[in-house]
Amino acid sequence: MKIHKKYRIIIEDESRLECLAEHSFTPAALTLWGLALLGVCLVVAFLIISITPIRTLIPGFIPDSRRAASEEALLRVDSLREAYLINEKYLNNLKNVMNSDRKVGDTLAMLPDNTEIAVESILPQSREESGLAAVMQEREKFNVSLLSKMAAEGMLLFPVSDEGIVPDDSRDSYQVRMLVPANSTIMAVADGAVIAEYFDSRSQRNVVILQHDNGFVSSIAGLGNMLVGSNDIVNGGEVISYAPHIKNRSASEIFVELWHNGLPVKPYDYIIGRKYDSRADQQFSNM
Repeated sequence: MKIHKKYRIIIEDESRLECLAEHSFTPAALTLWGLALLGVCLVVAFLIISITPIRTLIPGFIPDSRRAASEEALLRVDSLREAYLINEKYLNNLKNVMNSDRKVGDTLAMLPDNTEIAVESILPQSREESGLAAVMQEREKFNVSLLSKMAAEGMLLFPVSDEGIVPDDSRDSYQVRMLVPANSTIMAVADGAVIAEYFDSRSQRNVVILQHDNGFVSSIAGLGNMLVGSNDIVNGGEVISYAPHIKNRSASEIFVELWHNGLPVKPYDYIIGRKYDSRADQQFSNM
C-alpha cells in the first residue's frame, strides 16, 4: 500500500488529559495554506501603506505637491545663479575700467587661451585609415588627375628653374627631385601668395609654400637665400630664392611638390623641366 505523508496539529489540555482540537494536513494542503496566508499579509500591507499616512515613512517617498515645489525651487536657483554670474562679470569689468593702476595691455591676459595644439599631440594615422586612403586614392586617381589637369589648363605655369634637371626616376613621383646649379635662381610656378616660409632643421634648408589659383598649392624645399616672406604676393616666373651652394659640389638638390584641392599630383606633369640625358648626368655627377 502507498503511504501518504500527513502533518497533524493537536491541542491538548494536559491537566485533564483531554484533546481540545486536532487537524491533519497533507504537504500540498500545507503549502497552499502558507501561500494563501502570505497573500493575505501582502494585501493587508499594501492597503495599510496606500491608505494610511504610514506611506510617508517609506524612504524616497515625496508627495506630488512637494516634488513640484522642489523642481520650481531648483529652477529658480539656476536662474539666480546665472544672473549672479552675469552681474559678477559686469562688476569685474567696471573694476578693471576704473582701476587707475591697471597696466596698458594687461587685458590680453583675460582672453581665452587660443594656443595651437602641438603636432606631437595629434594622434597618428591608424593602419585602417592609411589603407582606406590608399584604396580611395587608387580608385579615384583617374578622376583626380583629370580634374586637376582641367583646372591647370586655365593657368600659366612656369618651370621652377630654367637650368634644372629632373632625373628619370623622379618624374613619376609626387615629390620631384630636381638638380639645379649652385646659386641659380628658383622661380614661382604660378601667380599666388606665400602662405609659409620656414627653415627645415633636418635638411638645413629653407622651404616655401605658395597658394595659387584654381586650388593649387606648391612647395619647394632645399632652398638657399630667400627673397620672399610669408603673405607676400608673387607672380609666376618671379625669382623667390637662390639654390644653395654646397662645398665641393657644382649642383644642389631641391624638392618640388604640388597639390590640387588638397590631393597630391605629380609635379612633372604640370611643371616641365629640361630633358635629363647622359650629358646632364655627367655634368652633375660630382654631387
